[in-house]
Amino acid sequence: MRQMNDFALDGNGDLLIVAGDFVVVESTEEHMKSMLVDNYGDYPYDPLNCVGAFNYEDDDVQGDLPGAIAKTFAADGMDVVKIKVDGDLNVEVDAYYK
Repeated sequence: MRQMNDFALDGNGDLLIVAGDFVVVESTEEHMKSMLVDNYGDYPYDPLNCVGAFNYEDDDVQGDLPGAIAKTFAADGMDVVKIKVDGDLNVEVDAYYK
């Protein structure tokens, strides 16, 4: 299992700086959250590398959400073990970078 590292963010989404240095943390969970909530086109270098989960709030398309998550996470290099989405759009994901 590969570990993803990135700069840590504070509670406001700003870079966390301690004693004048950026803080680096394991960031797989943060990557997953970003891919879930960000919309298509938010990343100019890879515009389809996101799910846009809030776009699935319409009852007619909620059933497509687990497939969209699995497809996006797999394309990003993750091994997707399990995805569970309830009627309130609460998402539970078991995935990791290969």
